[in-house]
Amino acid sequence: MKALLILLSLAFALVAQGGPLYARSCAAPRSSSVLFGRAQSSTSETDALSVTFAILAQTYCHADDESFTVRLEVRLHFTNVSDKPVILSKKIDNTDLVRVAKSVEAGDAGQFESAPNPDRLVRENPPSPPFRDAPDPKYFVILNPRQSYDVTIQTSVFGTKGPTSEHGLINRGTHVLRLGISTWPYYGYADVQNLRARWARFGDLQFGSVYTNFVPFEIPQKFENPACPSR
Repeated sequence: MKALLILLSLAFALVAQGGPLYARSCAAPRSSSVLFGRAQSSTSETDALSVTFAILAQTYCHADDESFTVRLEVRLHFTNVSDKPVILSKKIDNTDLVRVAKSVEAGDAGQFESAPNPDRLVRENPPSPPFRDAPDPKYFVILNPRQSYDVTIQTSVFGTKGPTSEHGLINRGTHVLRLGISTWPYYGYADVQNLRARWARFGDLQFGSVYTNFVPFEIPQKFENPACPSR
């Protein structure tokens, strides 16, 4: 059932406007490759960036009588917190690196209500743009120290109609949410270290992941919950 919900959620694009919630970024923990189910670059490749996020919209649909999907539209706000320029891809993928906990303390202790493994999802490597002698402004932005860049993405969490969270499905009420954001969308390009060296005179190419702190979010007791569209 969860696999069906995940596949359905990745196909949804409709969202409704809602109030923003904000979270600041934090350094990736040593165990991040385990927590998020994907091998990550070392923290030296992500320390240059901070990311905050705002939940712009939160909508719902159900695929069966026991569970529902919470679809989130999220605005990311990247900031260069280093003392030199950084090169950031303008294309930031929708994230499935999501962790939900009942409280910040529980999340910091690794006690998650929902922690799906994104490696279980089948994804195709997207085509890479031509990587020339300099970053193409069509695909990359160069951020000087303290400069920022915003992009909107989508993600999902999955809820249960029962009174308590179980089996990776979260119940109605208050929770905290953490996101892991990959800064490199061109998974099929294997020579990124060489590209980073080639572009070093323009800035530090980012290709690791940036992690947010946990931010509160709520699933209300009552909400519109139509059937999820089938495709």
